[in-house]
Amino acid sequence: MRYYTDIPHLIEIKEKIPSLVKNPFLLKGVERPSPAQKPSSHRKEKIEKRPSWNVSLVIMGRKGRYAIINNLFVKEGDMIKGYLVKKIGLEYVILTKDGQREVVYISK
Repeated sequence: MRYYTDIPHLIEIKEKIPSLVKNPFLLKGVERPSPAQKPSSHRKEKIEKRPSWNVSLVIMGRKGRYAIINNLFVKEGDMIKGYLVKKIGLEYVILTKDGQREVVYISK
């Protein structure tokens, strides 16, 4: 409904203008999802954020190999944030989780 105020008396116009009713951006034959529809939850996959590692020190002695990773003192065979400390080398630490290997070098 439109009201014209420039006419002495208010006139109610009940006409529809087809060019204004039709959306020019809609394609014929293509349905768009209604705003009430939500994306299905099975499509959302939980993306696990990989932890950031900071190896600050490696100690190699007669009793074993040790490292400080993210300010935690660990030795070979320890678990840290779900990762296994597989091997400690002179300048690196090898961490494994779910069969994937990650090599982290000493921060300089």
